[in-house]
Amino acid sequence: MIDREYIKKNINLIFDVETLNIRNNKLFHYVETSSDVNTEKKGSSGAYTPRYSARPPFVDMQLNPNGNWELQWETYTNLKKLYNKVEHLPGCRKVFLDILEKKLSNLGAISVSTHIDSRTKIPIAHELHSSASLAFYFLLKIDCKNAIIGALEKKLNENMIQDTVEDINTGEYVDIEIYNCENDIEGLFRSVLRFMHLEPICFSEQLLNFLNRTAYNCLGTSSDLGKQFIEEIIFLNYNRLIDELKDSNEEINIHKEQVIELISRYGFPQDMERFLLEIDELPDLSKWQSVNSGMIGNLRSFFEALVRSIADKISTKTGVECPKPQGNETEIGIKRKYIKEQLELSGADNKLIDSFVTILHKEGGHTFVSERKYFVMTKNIGIEIAYFLLSIYEEKFEKS
Repeated sequence: MIDREYIKKNINLIFDVETLNIRNNKLFHYVETSSDVNTEKKGSSGAYTPRYSARPPFVDMQLNPNGNWELQWETYTNLKKLYNKVEHLPGCRKVFLDILEKKLSNLGAISVSTHIDSRTKIPIAHELHSSASLAFYFLLKIDCKNAIIGALEKKLNENMIQDTVEDINTGEYVDIEIYNCENDIEGLFRSVLRFMHLEPICFSEQLLNFLNRTAYNCLGTSSDLGKQFIEEIIFLNYNRLIDELKDSNEEINIHKEQVIELISRYGFPQDMERFLLEIDELPDLSKWQSVNSGMIGNLRSFFEALVRSIADKISTKTGVECPKPQGNETEIGIKRKYIKEQLELSGADNKLIDSFVTILHKEGGHTFVSERKYFVMTKNIGIEIAYFLLSIYEEKFEKS
C-alpha cells in the first residue's frame, strides 16, 4: 500500500544510502561522454576510466556546460523513479515534496577524506559534503525553486545569532547577524557549485540572488569555496547577458534610435515612440517560445501610426489631400498608396512593405510571427521600413 509511511520510509532509505556513499567517498559526478572519450565505471571505488587511453574523461568543473556529459548519480535516479511511481496518486506529490523540503532544511555536513598520508595511512585533508544536495537537486529539476529558498531560509533562521560588535573604523557598536551553520552550507554549496556550472538554465534570477547572499553571509570571500561560488554566479549572469545580446543587431539598434529621433524632431505622435519601445521589450523566452498577442498588436499599431502620420505630414506640407477610402478600400491601404506616390517609391519598395503587412495581418502570418525568433526578425524588418520611409520623408519635405 502506497501511503505517507511508504513514501517516507523509502525516501529515508535512499537518503541513508546517499549518506553512506558520501562517507565512503562515492560521490556523484558529471562525466564527459563523446564519440572520442567514453567512460565506464570501474569496481566499487566510484572511479571512472576511459575506454580509450588518450586521456581520462573530464569531470565536474572541468566540463563545458555546452559539451557532452552525463550525470552519474544512482540515488538521484532511484529517487526520481520513486517520485514517478507515487506522484500521480492523491496527495502523494505534496507528501513527497514536503519530505524533501524537510531534508533540505535539516541539512548537515559530512566530512570526506580527500588525501591520505602514504606513510601513515592517516587522512590529512578533508572536504565537506551533504546528502541534502540530493533534495536540492531534485527540487531544482522539477522547478520548485521557491521550496529550495524556503527550506534554506528556515535553516538559516534557526541558526542565526544576533550580536553587537564594535566597528573598528568608527568605534560605534553595530548589530550583526551570525549564521552558525557555515559547515552545513559549505557541504551543500560544494554540490550546488557543480549544478550551477553545468546546468545554469535551471537557476532563476531569484534563486541566484538568494544563493549569492547566502554564500556571502555563510562562506564569505576569504574561503576558496566561497570565492569560487560567488565568481561562478557572476560568470553565469555574464553569460546570460551575452546570450541576450546575441539577438542584438547594432545597425538595427542605431536605426531604431534614429527613427525615435525623427519621430521627436518632426512632431510625429508620441504613441509611435511608445509602440516602438514596447515591441523591443521582449519577454525572457527561448527563440521558439510564443510571443503574446499584445506584442504583435503593438507592432501592428506602430506600423499603422507610421502610415497615418507620414500621410498627414505630407498632406500638410504639400497641400495635396490624401483621398478618402471608397468601397472596399481601407484607410491604411489608401494612405499607403498616397505615400508611395508622394515619396516616389519603386515597385520593389512597395512589394517589401506589402510582404511586411501580410505577415502582420494574415492568419497564417500571425502563427509565423508569434514565435519569438520570427517576431524578432519581423520587428527588425519593421524598424528598417520605418527608417527607410522617414528618411525619404525627411529628405523630400523637411530639408528642401
